Amino acid sequence: MKFKYRGFILAAAIASAVVATASAFAQDWPTRPVTLVGPFGAGGSTDLIARIVSEEMSKGLGQPIVVEARPGSSGIVGVSYAQRAKPDGYTLVMGTSGTHASNPTIIADLPYDPIKDFVPVSQFTIAEHVLAVHPSVPAENITQLIEYARANPGVLNYGSAGVASIQHIGGALLEQMAGVKMVHVPYSGSAPAIADLMAGNIDMVFGALAELMPQIQSGGLRAIAVTALKRSQLLPDVPTIAETLPGFELASWQGMFAPAGTPPEVIDRLAKEVARAFTVEEMRSKLVNQGLLPVGSSPDEFKAFLPQSIEQWRKMNRLAGANVIN
Repeated sequence: MKFKYRGFILAAAIASAVVATASAFAQDWPTRPVTLVGPFGAGGSTDLIARIVSEEMSKGLGQPIVVEARPGSSGIVGVSYAQRAKPDGYTLVMGTSGTHASNPTIIADLPYDPIKDFVPVSQFTIAEHVLAVHPSVPAENITQLIEYARANPGVLNYGSAGVASIQHIGGALLEQMAGVKMVHVPYSGSAPAIADLMAGNIDMVFGALAELMPQIQSGGLRAIAVTALKRSQLLPDVPTIAETLPGFELASWQGMFAPAGTPPEVIDRLAKEVARAFTVEEMRSKLVNQGLLPVGSSPDEFKAFLPQSIEQWRKMNRLAGANVIN
């Protein structure tokens, strides 16, 4: 009995030491720069959001948050990289409605589980989207675009940030609801898709306002319609697609995740800095001016939101007629 009791005491002491060490680590964190992985290319809306918010968060953390783009395969490359990272708070990832809500409902062998493999930190934003076309496309509005697409099946093409991305689903949804046939052209991110759109190599993109406003304002691209149910304050004269196709709605969200197993104390510290950052009016204004709705939710709020978003995207993908990808 004495041996068993001593063994119990030893095990308890070891456990206490481990907890104490982890607690001390979390209290000292961060002692070096933190990497925030962006699963899409530099220059896209997700990258922009990551840089705006992380710059403000860095001021409170006392260490820089370095945004590192790892694009590819509809965000799978970057998210998978973060999933495999050591859960010590030094590698975080920007998740989106594409990587953490749409991908799980449409990609059969997704190498990560958005709920089991990650700890939600905060939903940063909701992004307004717009359907923009190259000036060579013979359509000034969504009605004319649909009429042209119906008369010329398979002629129009649209770029996206990859298979199952929000841009892809937007195109598939338009095809389904308008009864037209177009060609999907996937890229490694939205930035290269927009670059090819500007060059006239593709016809259109369902892009975030944050990415397309400069090109729309300069006349390099033509805004056909916005994808929310209400018109955008930044483009008040541009109608919604829903005004022509009732029920059409497309919006994306972006937020921060940590690998599963990251110490709760680190998550709490990150959440504290997110909450502080989203009280800074200058930072919020930067987001709003890019067509982004600031959110800044808590980890618990983001955790509760995620399953709801997955189910919403499952329904949207079915409506769009998107097939499961093996």
